[in-house]
Parts: sequence; structure tokens; C-alpha cells
Amino acid sequence: MKRIKKWNGFEKEIRRILQFVVVLDIILTTIV
Repeated sequence: MKRIKKWNGFEKEIRRILQFVVVLDIILTTIV
């Protein structure tokens, strides 16, 4: 159970990072 909870938190972190990268990419393409 603990492992599953850890993975869920890790998945949330990955999603956050992915969203951040997507936003950065959009901002960069808009500037350039």
C-alpha cells in the first residue's frame, strides 16, 4: 500500500513537471 501511495505522489509530480514544461514551451514559441 505504501508503495502505491508513493507512486501516486510521484505521478502527480511528473504531471506537474510536464504541465510546467508545456507552458514553458508555449511561452518560448510565443516569444520566438
